[in-house]
Amino acid sequence: MTSRRKIEVRFPPEVKDFVEEQSALDGCSQNSVIVRAVREMKQRAELSSAALAAQAEARRRERAAEVKERKLEDHLRRHSAETSPSAG
Repeated sequence: MTSRRKIEVRFPPEVKDFVEEQSALDGCSQNSVIVRAVREMKQRAELSSAALAAQAEARRRERAAEVKERKLEDHLRRHSAETSPSAG
């Protein structure tokens, strides 16, 4: 059985009215409405965190590719300078 922990929450009247309305429309308890809303909020936060992590990884890879490209360009410049005939 799933363990549950009880908390007491105070809502502004308009929020309480909304929870009551949703409960009646959905045919479920007010507790279920609140739990579902909090779970949805948690899921959005987790998705947002995952998206931010993916963006950070993409930026890291982009920077690494830029560094690699600069190193290659430097190498090619040095090689070109070493193999070109000297002026003089």
